[in-house]
Amino acid sequence: MRVDFRWFGGPGKKVEVVGELPTWKVPHRMHEIEPGHYSLSLELNPSIYSYKIQVDDSQWMSDPENPWTDRVLGSGNSTRVVGGSEPPLFFAPCRRY
Repeated sequence: MRVDFRWFGGPGKKVEVVGELPTWKVPHRMHEIEPGHYSLSLELNPSIYSYKIQVDDSQWMSDPENPWTDRVLGSGNSTRVVGGSEPPLFFAPCRRY
């Protein structure tokens, strides 16, 4: 399924989505589609994905466009459900469990 990520901030930034997409070790660069507006589309299998946005290799943040965050572990990671219902009900298969 195609999943879109967006971030709005200052122009000329290096913005990446980092998470279980499929591994935290591989960041996905967002493209600046107009000054200060960044976008990325990924093809993801049905599952539950944790991720964060990294700006300029130093600033980590939850996705301001996505209100669902993992507060259970205290990480503040954003959570994206692909192919299931939105929180608090999850019916997508999760690779982690």
